[in-house]
Amino acid sequence: MGGTGAALVMGFLYSRARVQAAQAANLKVIADNLLAATKAQRGVIADEEEYIRDLEKTVIGSLPAGQLANRLSLLFSSVRSREASTVLPAGRPAKATRP
Repeated sequence: MGGTGAALVMGFLYSRARVQAAQAANLKVIADNLLAATKAQRGVIADEEEYIRDLEKTVIGSLPAGQLANRLSLLFSSVRSREASTVLPAGRPAKATRP
């Protein structure tokens, strides 16, 4: 009876260890996939930023000096006219309650 009980306990422990090992393997695959996706996303963002910089150089380079000065004046005047706003506290926004 003791030998059978010990074999039964060992069987349960073995099956539990096997399930946990499978879960660990799944988590490793998920982590590797997330890492690859993050690297790809960084590459896309870098390419997009480079494209935007090239586009800005082309647009600014093709503008006459007077028009560029007018655009910059409008940009700076719009920034100056804005009023200071309060900084929201960090954290989650309050959930709206349903009526």
